Amino acid sequence: MPELQSTAADTLSSDSLDWALTHILRFGDTDIFPVPFEFKSVKHCWSLIKPALEELDLTDYRTRGTRRMLVPKPGAGFRVVTQLDPIDAIIYAALSYEAAPGVENSRIPRDRRIACSYRVDLDPKGRLFASESGWPQYHEHSKHLAETGLYTHVLLADIADFYNQIYSHRVQSALEIANVPPARSRNVEQFLLSLTAKQSRGVPVGASASILLAEALSSPPITGRYRFSASGVWSYFRVDPICLAPMRLA
Repeated sequence: MPELQSTAADTLSSDSLDWALTHILRFGDTDIFPVPFEFKSVKHCWSLIKPALEELDLTDYRTRGTRRMLVPKPGAGFRVVTQLDPIDAIIYAALSYEAAPGVENSRIPRDRRIACSYRVDLDPKGRLFASESGWPQYHEHSKHLAETGLYTHVLLADIADFYNQIYSHRVQSALEIANVPPARSRNVEQFLLSLTAKQSRGVPVGASASILLAEALSSPPITGRYRFSASGVWSYFRVDPICLAPMRLA
């Protein structure tokens, strides 16, 4: 399990940076854009680049320019997607690697089949999430609940433009709840604010690290006061929830 370094400066570990480059070379820096050729150059010069990245103090780090564009959604509409500068993409992936164990531990256990998608399953070959999508578990659990006869109403929700509406400060709070050190949580927030020119909402759409942050925001300590209450039973897949409720509460 990766460990955060406990130095005065907030720096990324050698293992985290190695994993981040491996992750991007294997899975891409986004799930939308073609992978920039620069990553091959970075790999070729990694023995020179990595020491410089290890010395970066994230407290003072500011990101470079991004590539943004509108991409059509299936059916209708568009979403704003973002591709980071290659160095920023490596740092963002490394940040997710170091935060991932805490985020996963703060989520609902897998066997409850409530948080079904994007379960963390790190490996040295760059994998962040389990290879199984979680859809069969979500579908089977929802079907089981519907067949119990205990519920009369079903609520389905699709959270529109979710990633672009995430508030940076909520990300910081979610990471702290997931036992990410406060200094690192604040620096992740500052990293996101640097990407959005100090606008307080929005995470890069398309990057695996953003998916991890979205799942952190869906964990019970953040949503439990209203989502996982006595008002019904919940399950969700890729942050889109389903709720089954009895007549008296519906």
